[in-house]
Amino acid sequence: MSGLLDDSFGDGLMSGTFRWTSAKVLPPLPPFPKPPLKVETMKGWGRFLETRDPSGSLTTIAKSDSSLLDGLTFPVTMAYVLQKFGGCRRELEEEEEEEEAGDDHQCKRDGTRGRNAGDNETGLGEATGRKKLNLIVLGASKKAEERILWDTKYWQEVAYLFPHHDLHLFLIGPEISSTKSPQEIKRRVDMPSNFTVELLRLQPPCASKFLSQHPELDSANSMFFTFNGGFGSFVETGDMQLLKSWYPDLLRVSESGMKAAFTCANDYIDVVGEMRVHEEMIKSRIVAVPQLNPYHSGSTFVGEAGKEGSWFSGNYCFYVIQGRERSDDREERNEEDREGEEAESGHCLGAKGQDGGGSQRQGGETELNKSNEESGKEEEEQETGGKDKEIVDGGTEGSEEVGVEEVEEVANVDSIVDYEFQHEVLEGGEQVLIIVIRFNEDTSMQHLDLQVPPPRP
Repeated sequence: MSGLLDDSFGDGLMSGTFRWTSAKVLPPLPPFPKPPLKVETMKGWGRFLETRDPSGSLTTIAKSDSSLLDGLTFPVTMAYVLQKFGGCRRELEEEEEEEEAGDDHQCKRDGTRGRNAGDNETGLGEATGRKKLNLIVLGASKKAEERILWDTKYWQEVAYLFPHHDLHLFLIGPEISSTKSPQEIKRRVDMPSNFTVELLRLQPPCASKFLSQHPELDSANSMFFTFNGGFGSFVETGDMQLLKSWYPDLLRVSESGMKAAFTCANDYIDVVGEMRVHEEMIKSRIVAVPQLNPYHSGSTFVGEAGKEGSWFSGNYCFYVIQGRERSDDREERNEEDREGEEAESGHCLGAKGQDGGGSQRQGGETELNKSNEESGKEEEEQETGGKDKEIVDGGTEGSEEVGVEEVEEVANVDSIVDYEFQHEVLEGGEQVLIIVIRFNEDTSMQHLDLQVPPPRP
């Protein structure tokens, strides 16, 4: 299928992790199963495909055509994160039981706060009675997220998986083909009654422009997603231009107090760089540390640009932030706490080296052949606390609301004068990369040293 892969980099758009050309016909999906059949979205691709299509045809296709998982990874990853860290329940009965017990969750409203236009005092739409949720994909591209909208019915899976919600999907970014209203899209694409999609072509800073146009969105009714943003790649390339274009949006998303999930295409460059940006530059509050995504792409690209040992796979792992961390929070968090959190949640840093590279998927076959018991065990290892988290101000249970005025000074990317990369050898022979960033006189922060481990061979 090499003739159907798009390896062009000269069109002004990021080639990204979704490389299929327009000539490649993406596999269609059978009708979504009706109750009482339930599609499993928490135990990996094998169980998802088995329950999504009991006839077995999707499983067979996935083993020979990785484009199926390359496309489905976007909506299914979104559904997985919403359930695991967004506090969204798929079953109405479970939601009602929690409400009766007095447990707030993402889809509830407190008074009049966080309601969309047309909501009543319970936070339900007047016409449908369904809870509303806005899903904002920042950095979407016409080659990936938008193409899936036009050429498949993959995005509709999110709506089918959450039938008791009214979902509004925003695909936003400078690489969207053009702005299109929900009405325009519905004239071209069949949509479930609880699903609305909107395309917004915006130049950076996208998040600031978008949020100013939608003051009704907040942490009670909305969540950000960025798929394979790649802004941490500077630790390998030495080029910070991509980070500089992303930085204002990352800062605005963090300041919004909304939860934001970010996926990475590998666990040794993107994750390391992005976590340094969030923790050291923006001071983001990490509510879910980087961990393996059981619904990553089916394709793995190896040796990109002639770099021996390099690899990437779309949405390979993910992490979640919400708000910014206060100074006293940073002082209280010590190394032992971080190590314990990483072990509990299945931290993906270093995971590639642990399995000798066996995690690389070709056509999704390795993932599909896992037993149900192994998938269940993997799910347990990735839990952070064992409970769904709430999309509310302040993040996890028992935490206080994060006030922007209380956090440490952030590094202003517009004030960067220059930067350089230095390799140092620590005691014991460990090599580290020091990224020295210098700022101009407009900020009291004169320089920032980011220490990152080098890529594994």
